[in-house]
Amino acid sequence: MIASLVLSMLVACGPKKAPESAASAGASEGAEATAARSKYGVTMDPNVKAEKGVLGDVTDEEVIAWINRPFAAASYRFAEESGADTKVVDRVRDVLQLVFQGDLQGAEQAAGFFAKDFPASGMAEASRVVIASARASADPTPAAWDAVRSAVTTAQGALTAAIAKPGNEALEELALAGVFALGAKADAEEGRWADAKTRADKAEAHLARVRTLAPKLPDTAVVEAGLAWWMSQGGAAGVATSTPKTPSEALGALRAAERNAHLLGPAATLALARGQLAGGDARSARDRGLRFRVVNPDNTVNNLILAQAFVGARQPGDALAVLDEVVAKQPDNLQAQLWRGVALMRAGKLDAAEDALSALSTRAGVPATVKGAALTKLARVELKQGHAKKAQELLEQAIATSDDPEATQLLARVREGKGDGE
Repeated sequence: MIASLVLSMLVACGPKKAPESAASAGASEGAEATAARSKYGVTMDPNVKAEKGVLGDVTDEEVIAWINRPFAAASYRFAEESGADTKVVDRVRDVLQLVFQGDLQGAEQAAGFFAKDFPASGMAEASRVVIASARASADPTPAAWDAVRSAVTTAQGALTAAIAKPGNEALEELALAGVFALGAKADAEEGRWADAKTRADKAEAHLARVRTLAPKLPDTAVVEAGLAWWMSQGGAAGVATSTPKTPSEALGALRAAERNAHLLGPAATLALARGQLAGGDARSARDRGLRFRVVNPDNTVNNLILAQAFVGARQPGDALAVLDEVVAKQPDNLQAQLWRGVALMRAGKLDAAEDALSALSTRAGVPATVKGAALTKLARVELKQGHAKKAQELLEQAIATSDDPEATQLLARVREGKGDGE
């Protein structure tokens, strides 16, 4: 089921074909793609249709080639536009590719070799920030975000020393901007907006230097737009950086950056999917996640975004298929367990959902935010079973545990006898 939807989504991104009329395209469209679009309510932009031609004309091999193409000559283009040593850029690409593939252990090993072969570049330390952030994004816990901040401190010192020496200044400035941006993201994830603003302002200062040193380097825009989106989420806390954007403006910048970047295009894709999901556009997040999954099936961050998008798009069966894969490989992943419980609930498997969420909410060592979310979702299960009093008790526990905003809103509805609103 997922496989057929992947193809129907991805063909929109295939190599350009000769334009055809709408009537001609509709007549010759593949039956599988037509069925998938009918089943999932998938729509395609007419301009994309005109560029791509006929859905059935694009093969799996062409889709894979299109997705892999940005990395084929990425090192050369990035090095040329940044003025950096191609050997160093090659190592950066290798680490990033492993991270995007979801092989964080392999990325750690690559970073170790990087540090051994280029001890003065600071890029190995920057790579470890990327790895720590990927690990925390896949299974967010306070300890994981603390690990990101610790890695940021180490990388800051190494990169500052490296920048003082001539040779790779644009690359190192971009890396330092990225390090501060990921630190700001870690702070934002935990609601530490004052700290996030401090790091974001530092990131923007280094981005300004990159634009001076390498004005044609498109990857700069990925860091800038991703940072802008994260900081846009702190509006309620009165947060503003030197170049503030609304969430929609930041996502628009990410779309442009995704198309043009050499090495950081996949990072823009993940950020876009996350932003679209947060903005309530589950179908767009699903489509982008499916594209990413074709060549990076083991990326946990993308799989969790995709599963949540499937839930939002009312496809709980597909969400369960993805989440079962994640749990099989990472049985202790708390986010996968939480969303598996939600997917079971949306699939109407209320007893199984209750068991999964109850186990998570009572498990020792679970962070307060995860426990609060599990209690809130469990309350929704109880409401669907007609147990309003039990649901109210669970919501009060959730608020006492983590001050969960969803629990507060749902509790108000329950007290007014309005149900869960789903």
